[in-house]
Parts: sequence; structure tokens; C-alpha cells
Amino acid sequence: MAKTSGGVRQYIYSSSQTPNVENKVSFDTIQDFADKVLSDGFSRGRELRIGTLNEAVQREMQNMKADIDNTDVVITDDVIIKYVNHPKNAKNATLPENQYNKLKNIVNNPKHIYIDTKQNNLVFVFTSKENKGKIIKAIIQPNFKKGSRVYNKVKSIGVVDANQISKQRQYKKIK
Repeated sequence: MAKTSGGVRQYIYSSSQTPNVENKVSFDTIQDFADKVLSDGFSRGRELRIGTLNEAVQREMQNMKADIDNTDVVITDDVIIKYVNHPKNAKNATLPENQYNKLKNIVNNPKHIYIDTKQNNLVFVFTSKENKGKIIKAIIQPNFKKGSRVYNKVKSIGVVDANQISKQRQYKKIK
């Protein structure tokens, strides 16, 4: 059985085709998952459920006549690996490797929620305060399909100036 942390089940699934990787592994925190992914450095199809879509997001999707197949928010190992040697890392525009636990708070208790109107897919931007003048931004793609499974995938994580999101016209605030 998966362990719970703050009422949220946290576990990963691994590809059954990957050798020497268990099908279901439990982690106490998102940071444990990130550390495991970063230790081997390979994308193996692992996923971790980190929360559920906010009620404001669910209402907005219903208003837009968009169906929600699943309210689970999942982060995958490929997203974590994407930011290890990302060019924005030098500008301190990526989430530091030791701060992935902040994602749980961002997803489950976002300070603001926006919709990115320029994307072909519906994408939500969650923000939460980090340090003075900066915020952590996590973009979540609802109804992401992987095989027969459908979930809401954390697509991108970044640290940006607090003014940047509110000034961009492509973001429509819903909370």
C-alpha cells in the first residue's frame, strides 16, 4: 500500500519493461522521488501523484465545457530530468534540486491560478511565493494522455519575477 503524507497518496509507477525497477515504489515526499530520479539520471516512465486539481480549476474547466477525466496531478521523472542541466538554471530560473517539496504546496494550495490562453492545450499556471520579488510557477497540463491513462501532468516548473505573470496578456487569472 502507498504511504500517505498530508492525506495525499504518494507513489510512483515504473515501466514494466525497465529492468531492475520495481513496479510500485513508495516515497515519503516529493523530494525523495526527485532524489531517486536525479540519482540515476534516466527517464524510466516513473510518476508520482502530488495532489489534485484545485476547485477553482475544476469550475473553470466546467465553464469552458471541458471534461475532467481525472483530478490527480502527477509529476513524471522526465520533467525533473529536464531541469537538471537546463539553460535557465544559470539564471536561477529553475527550481533548485533540493526544493521539490514546494511543489506539493503549489499544487494543493496555490496563491494564484491562471490559464495560459496561447497554448493549444489548456494549461494552468500555479504560483506561490518563494523569496522577495520571485515566485515559483508550475504549469499543469490537464487531461494528459499516456497510453490508456489520463491525468493532469506537471509540465514545467520555474522561478520567475512576480510581476512577469500579471503583466503578460496570455495569462487569464481565475483565482
